[in-house]
Amino acid sequence: MATDRQTPCLYYVCAGLCQKGRKADHAHYCQHCDKYKPRCRERHLNRKKEKLEKIRKSQ
Repeated sequence: MATDRQTPCLYYVCAGLCQKGRKADHAHYCQHCDKYKPRCRERHLNRKKEKLEKIRKSQ
């Protein structure tokens, strides 16, 4: 299963700047960093599943 993290890291400031001194880029390195800590806990909805269910109900 993929480990893509949609919520930015607590230490991520901007492209190329991380408070932990790493070469930060949210789209690549930060998503797989072992020092990753989410800024907030949020539930990500499965948008694809929602759209498919909406289509099924309308048929």
